[in-house]
Amino acid sequence: MKLVLGIALGSAWLLLFGGYYLVLVLAKAFLLQRYSWERLERISAIQLQRHLLLGQRIGGGSYVLLGAVFTGICGWLYRSGVDVHYSKNVTLVIATIGFVKFISAVVGLIRARHLDNAWVRLLKAFNVANGSVAIVLTQYALLEMQRSAAATSSTGLFGMGVGVVLMVVGGMLMRQR
Repeated sequence: MKLVLGIALGSAWLLLFGGYYLVLVLAKAFLLQRYSWERLERISAIQLQRHLLLGQRIGGGSYVLLGAVFTGICGWLYRSGVDVHYSKNVTLVIATIGFVKFISAVVGLIRARHLDNAWVRLLKAFNVANGSVAIVLTQYALLEMQRSAAATSSTGLFGMGVGVVLMVVGGMLMRQR
């Protein structure tokens, strides 16, 4: 959706965020494929533990990569000062999508915390990352709608902070046993 909006509006922010989401979808598709494989195969408990540990490390590494990409995107946008003005309707669509993504991701993660499946929890964690990124874009759209002079710089800094948090969480996921 963001790639389409980015092309239609000529927005560097939306295009770059769309590219980020493409990477996120590929990482989630890989995790989902591994989860499906685990459910279909009959494997021993030891193989399952090794499989889950490998998945945890790959998932954590993906989280670090996504955080680094997002931090780089926000750093570039912070330095470049790219400004795009959205109409009120487009801003409301972006804000609605952002808040719905973040709230549903947090609710999903909370509901999955007691599940005994690392793959499901990791997929839910990716949804929280997705929601966090959507909130950064929501901030930018709302500030631009208000014609804030600091929309790009403040959103770039906020996005870099979110990216660093994603990298730290990914590092923690990789270290878990």
